Amino acid sequence: NPDAFAVVNTDDAYGMRITRLIPARVITFGIDNKSDVMAGAINLSLEGTEVIITTPEGSFPVMSKLIGKHNVYNILSSETHLLTPLPARSDRPALFAVCAP
Repeated sequence: NPDAFAVVNTDDAYGMRITRLIPARVITFGIDNKSDVMAGAINLSLEGTEVIITTPEGSFPVMSKLIGKHNVYNILSSETHLLTPLPARSDRPALFAVCAP
């Protein structure tokens, strides 16, 4: 299907394998491995997470109440969705307003 796409975490070994095998447009995200959407300048604390997200369109800061490196991956996945052909929605405010219990 020429319209098929996949959003893949390149910091995951299986994700790296998928990028070479899948017959679709692949849009990648990660922290440690070169990706379409990357996180840098990560500051994790008990108060939340601060990170610089870099996309093909540019870089921008993100501050979230979500804590932990795993949530940086959740944020990256959400931002990567915005590069897909799916209809864009304005989920950023909702995502970044989420608080850990």
